[in-house]
Amino acid sequence: MAEVNKRKKSAYYSKCAAKKGKFDFSLHPGVRGFIATCNFREKECIRETINILSEFADMIYGEDKAMLEDNQPKNKKIVFKDSESETEEDNEDIEAALAREVNVLKQERQNRPSQRRFQVVQSGADNCLFIRSTVEDPVLLVETILKDIEAKSKQRTRFLMRLLPIEVTCKAWPDDIKVASGKLLDKYFKGEPKTFCVVFKRRNNSNVVREELIQDLASDIKARNPLHRADMKQPELTVIVEVIRNVCCMAVVPKYFHYRKYNLLEVAKSKTAQDPNPESSITGENISVEPTSSPGVQSELDLKTEDESSDKIPSIQSNGQIKNVSEIHGLPSQESSDQGKDNDSNTDGEGIEKRQAEGNIASEKS
Repeated sequence: MAEVNKRKKSAYYSKCAAKKGKFDFSLHPGVRGFIATCNFREKECIRETINILSEFADMIYGEDKAMLEDNQPKNKKIVFKDSESETEEDNEDIEAALAREVNVLKQERQNRPSQRRFQVVQSGADNCLFIRSTVEDPVLLVETILKDIEAKSKQRTRFLMRLLPIEVTCKAWPDDIKVASGKLLDKYFKGEPKTFCVVFKRRNNSNVVREELIQDLASDIKARNPLHRADMKQPELTVIVEVIRNVCCMAVVPKYFHYRKYNLLEVAKSKTAQDPNPESSITGENISVEPTSSPGVQSELDLKTEDESSDKIPSIQSNGQIKNVSEIHGLPSQESSDQGKDNDSNTDGEGIEKRQAEGNIASEKS
């Protein structure tokens, strides 16, 4: 009986240890970071997300100290002396050295995920990744990335689509959401009046009601300043609410619709589509081409005046001979056309006289 209880206890403790390790690498309340979305290429998306976040985080906050410590070798080389010169004071016990190394490795295993600047954790939804971070302001980091992409109009990622900063995480229950959102709303909406919008997204959850949550957040914002106004097109601040399974992630971001809902690919495309010729928009002025006065270039107005005055010009001189303009282009001249008209009129008159004479002859015979 004692052996059975001992086995149950060992199984219980091992199960709890497994849960603790899984909890460290899963999305839970009390963390901040970033939500990254992709299309069925999660490994490549993780690599691109961590690379671009690390690049701009080093520019803003400096290099990561934890990564620098990880790159340095921590295992000390143990040098054993000859057996003849061994003494108890000089040499360390091998078992004590191994135990110390094991303790160091255990400590690194426990502290390493939390000390990293960016760590991927399981979100519980497909094509939706959560990057846990220790940076102070995730919104500033993402906004810096979007500004750089918009300014250079260059695509920085291939598999990473949207990158949303997350400032607060809590349990996905109305009471917990209200408590967690209180400090966040005080930070952004307790001052001057601003336009706002609430964006809600739910994944693998059916407990949170969209309309009720949006109405509660809007009323809380209005309670801090009645002059705050809702704007669904171009709000100054947007409250992002992402519910993933039993965790609610929230943040307040600026220019949400201006940056194409924080889609990195669309931001790069929109800049290129709006300005297909970047050289012409350097000064921001319209470029107009003025007609030149060179002898080889004629404006459209001059061509029209020449066409209108071509009837008035009777002839031009070429090789000492005067020729009509119409003859040069192979067209009948005005004189020949006038003669043709006269001939036609003469022939018509002769035909009429002939028919009249024939009519008189027929009447005499009758």
